[in-house]
Amino acid sequence: MNKKDVIYIEPNDDITDILGNIQKAENKIVALVPPKKAGVLRSAVNFKLIAKTAKKDDKAIVLITTDESLLKLAAAVKIPTAKSLQSKPQLPKDLDAEELDEKVVAQKTAESEKDAEENIEEPEVQSSTAKAAARKTTVIEESADEVSDTKEPEDSEKTAAKGSRAVEKTASAERATRSRDVKDNQPKAKKVPDFKKIRGWIIGGALAACALIGIIFWATQIAPAVKIAVHVKATSSNFSERVTFTENADQADPNNGVFFVERKTVKKTAQAQFDATGSVDKGSKASGQIQIKIPKGTNIKYEDMARGISVAIPEGTSFIYGDKSYRATNGGSIRVSIGDLSKYFDCKVKDLIENGACPTTSDITSDRITISANENGESYNISEEQSTKWSAAINSSYKIVIYNPTAITGGSSKIVKQVSEQDVRNADETLVVASDSEMRDELAESFGAEYVLLKNSFASSDAKLTTSPNIGEEVADDVTPKIIKELSYSMLAVSRGDLEKFITAKLNEKIANDQTQMIYSTGVSAESDQNFAFIESYKDENGVKSAKLKSTTKIGPKVDEAMIAEKSYGEKIGKVQTILLSINGVDKVDVERSYPWVMRVPNDENKVQIELTVE
Repeated sequence: MNKKDVIYIEPNDDITDILGNIQKAENKIVALVPPKKAGVLRSAVNFKLIAKTAKKDDKAIVLITTDESLLKLAAAVKIPTAKSLQSKPQLPKDLDAEELDEKVVAQKTAESEKDAEENIEEPEVQSSTAKAAARKTTVIEESADEVSDTKEPEDSEKTAAKGSRAVEKTASAERATRSRDVKDNQPKAKKVPDFKKIRGWIIGGALAACALIGIIFWATQIAPAVKIAVHVKATSSNFSERVTFTENADQADPNNGVFFVERKTVKKTAQAQFDATGSVDKGSKASGQIQIKIPKGTNIKYEDMARGISVAIPEGTSFIYGDKSYRATNGGSIRVSIGDLSKYFDCKVKDLIENGACPTTSDITSDRITISANENGESYNISEEQSTKWSAAINSSYKIVIYNPTAITGGSSKIVKQVSEQDVRNADETLVVASDSEMRDELAESFGAEYVLLKNSFASSDAKLTTSPNIGEEVADDVTPKIIKELSYSMLAVSRGDLEKFITAKLNEKIANDQTQMIYSTGVSAESDQNFAFIESYKDENGVKSAKLKSTTKIGPKVDEAMIAEKSYGEKIGKVQTILLSINGVDKVDVERSYPWVMRVPNDENKVQIELTVE
């Protein structure tokens, strides 16, 4: 790849600086990069000097520019050009790449100058100043050439610079003189308007016309808008009717005052942890067997001897041993028939006469009765006992002796923590549950504005308490007891639409014979700020729900928005006011215009706002 030197021409460089830089270039190819405004390169003479210096120092000059004027000057002296330092140089069409001989360049330059002179009609009489300037230019050019051929490089640079400036001044004066002479001798041509100068006026005028048309269209078609406020006087009256409600949609009949009511229920849960303070003995209960007996020597009455002896011990009978209590888990008894009495005593006539009874000769014993301790604990274990430490409430006319023929065993003790009823009561007091008023508000919000509430239907269920573990259950060491409280709240509401149907039907019955009247408000519309409907004295008797429906209604002259629009669209504003005020019941009409020039009500519903106010 061929190397090249790049010379960047500064705006204040003169021709000597450029020629000196070309001579100092180390590479054969030299690229000249001029600035946007390079006055030194606007001269054909300076281009000739650059071409001559390059030829003399065996340098190939490439001008880097896209300026049309510089491209033409470079083409005149056959200097290649390129759009950028990376672009391929472009040679003039009639120049061979090897044809860089100084004589050829000079010849082509002379021919070009000659052709230019022939195309210009010189005036018959030239001024002496112009001729002298021409002769001076020729002399200076020749002297510059001679000096550049004979002097050393340093002297030639200075001489070339001086010659160039002189040539430029002389050429400029000559061109000015020729131009004046030609103008003086040629007939005056008609002046052709410069379109570039008036183009701005034409465009501005067109834009102004478009803007004016747009403003007119906006002012007449888009901007006009009005607001018509009509004030009507109506009569207010209180409405009150007894109505009934049902939770079965199939039974509802709004026109006849039977409304379907919707029930909403909200459940609230509160929970907390607590400490268990109760305890229970999870040991075992002692158990064993006892017997009862009528001891030997007991006098048996004559009447018992005649019918037999019977002492019953029913199941559940309580037995006491010291301070420990037991109960019979099965029943038992002492039963001796008449035939068996002879086994227990030897009755003598003397005893019967003196005592009326005969003493037993042996114990009369019952069958064995199983008992169990009422509480756990080892202290309820009793060894075999034949003594009489036992006691019991046994229905018998004879002395009864209780003993345990075998040991009472199996009693043990194991104390564990458990949930007590007191623990649950204490924990319940710590629970925080929403108040009734808060729940009423929440239920009302859940219904929304489209419903009227039956406030007296608000009800709350009894609280349901559950604990884990349950009351009386053992609480493990790694378990924290928890209490949960559940409450349920409910309330009824009826649709505003159903209420409005009912009230409208009742009011229509009232004004049926007056065609000039109309209903302005039933007091139950959810979209109206004047919402007066409410339900009071609600009661539920044996499943029949009833209450009083109350509201404030408004009846007035038959004027509505459709009527106002029909009489207003397309009419002058003053006429609209006159027409509407002539309607019976219309108290005042105000018309607001969007702009002062709006004189008619637009015939477009999107640009007309109608506001009907009932007073």
